[in-house]
Amino acid sequence: MKEPPIPADEDQRLCRLITLGVLDTGSESVLDSFTDLAASLTGHPIALVSLVDRERQWMKSAVGVPQGFQTPRTISFCGHAIASPEEIFEVEDALLDERFRDNPLVTGEPHVRHYAGAPLVMPGGERIGTLCVIGPTPGRLDEKERLLLARLSRSVVEVLLLRERNQDLDARLRAEQALRESEASFRAIANAVPQIIWSARPDGTVLFLNERWCAFTGMAADRLDDQTWMQVLHPEDLNRTLTAWHHSLAVGSAFECEYRLRHHSGDYRWVLEVCKHLLFTD
Repeated sequence: MKEPPIPADEDQRLCRLITLGVLDTGSESVLDSFTDLAASLTGHPIALVSLVDRERQWMKSAVGVPQGFQTPRTISFCGHAIASPEEIFEVEDALLDERFRDNPLVTGEPHVRHYAGAPLVMPGGERIGTLCVIGPTPGRLDEKERLLLARLSRSVVEVLLLRERNQDLDARLRAEQALRESEASFRAIANAVPQIIWSARPDGTVLFLNERWCAFTGMAADRLDDQTWMQVLHPEDLNRTLTAWHHSLAVGSAFECEYRLRHHSGDYRWVLEVCKHLLFTD
């Protein structure tokens, strides 16, 4: 028996397989329809969507063996198929092929004699597995069957890519929901405390002012604009406060400054502001 060779792009191939997020997942009807079609149109009792992991081949979809069935990669036919440049890797009689004649899958269940596999080729060229058909007697696919198997393998890839995109979308939606919930929680807490709490961009654009700020200044939250907060600073404190703000941004330090803030009564009252800069990167 000859073990399958390791493809030159093995690390990239495994990385792509893992990022698909399909290993060790349950059966999916759309993929099962491809294995059913491959088996019925070629007359083979076994058809598989086989994914070749680092040390195993694992069956995402299967006819003739259980879904989720796996074997060591060292004895896999599909391991040879993904390392071959052929569009269809075919073994007409495994008992006559020195690479496979003493393979446990040939000498024992499922007694493979005929194997034909079309690699699942990702857009980047990575061959992550195969759509294959297996029979217990010697055989050879005709040209029509080979064309069918190749086309079905490309359809499997399209389904896997669509599945991946949907997973990415679901993850983004969950992240956005978590962000909304976190923001709602922050606003609820910020509005419950007796201190003034606010947030702004580095350029001073106001993002949030809590209810205490509005109550203190007498300014309605729905009438605030980017420069409103400057209007309620004492004119004599404005330049000093802005200078301290820009300095803290430049050196990355916390902002701490005392200044006079106009109360809704019209009087100015001294406040101590302590601010932490949060830096975000994409």
